[in-house]
Amino acid sequence: MSNLDPLFERVGLGLDTSGDVCSIAISRGRTLLSEYRFTHRMHLSERMLDDLVRLLESCDLTLKEVDYFAVGIGPGSFTGTRVAVTTVKMLADTLQKPVYGVNSLGAIASDYFGVASVVAPLTLCRKRDVYFALYHAAEKAIQVLESENEFQTQVSPQIISLDELPTLLQTAGISDILFTGDAQALLTPEDRTALGANNVLFRIAKRSVSLASQALSLAQTRILRGDRGDDPVLLTPLYLALPPISQPKIPYVTLPNAQQSGAD
Repeated sequence: MSNLDPLFERVGLGLDTSGDVCSIAISRGRTLLSEYRFTHRMHLSERMLDDLVRLLESCDLTLKEVDYFAVGIGPGSFTGTRVAVTTVKMLADTLQKPVYGVNSLGAIASDYFGVASVVAPLTLCRKRDVYFALYHAAEKAIQVLESENEFQTQVSPQIISLDELPTLLQTAGISDILFTGDAQALLTPEDRTALGANNVLFRIAKRSVSLASQALSLAQTRILRGDRGDDPVLLTPLYLALPPISQPKIPYVTLPNAQQSGAD
């Protein structure tokens, strides 16, 4: 790799907290240096900065050495996505570095570009409602629309009921499809029978979640196209569902003798 490469020695930091599995990733050039995956248990805002600083230190890097940021903007967890996007916006603005927002459904689908003609990520929303989109994925190279910084889609990200899936695919003229994402486990035998009855040939890929490393990879694709990134001020999460009713937090730190505190 020469220094004429737009990614030469550039350090990228990616975040994706749109699902139950959160991740922070660091790359140099086109090489992924490290990725940390964790479940936040409702304490994401309290730990995010400390976790990303520790990951940078493990790679002998500091925040000032980061050249660009990538972040999964959802759809997904209302609070989780907001924390990641807000964190990256703050860092990009403070350090005056570019930021690239990445659709989290597209990030999941990107693992299967060149493997199937159409990929449908299904991620958890509520009960049998899922976040869903259809991506044309026959080409190995990621297809990006310059006007929208988005994948080549046939059906844009939306919330659907799994009960509606067979009819939607038939209406869209889809007969061969690859499902991925953490909500594919919700597909019942009855759902699969209904898909077959609508002449939809489908495959189930490995269970997949949106990861920071995927966000970095897609940001790199945009950098190679000469994209200078999104406006940090205008970058917002892709909210498709209303926020859930707030739940009380479980204390993040419990004192060793906490169980004895009521003994007196």
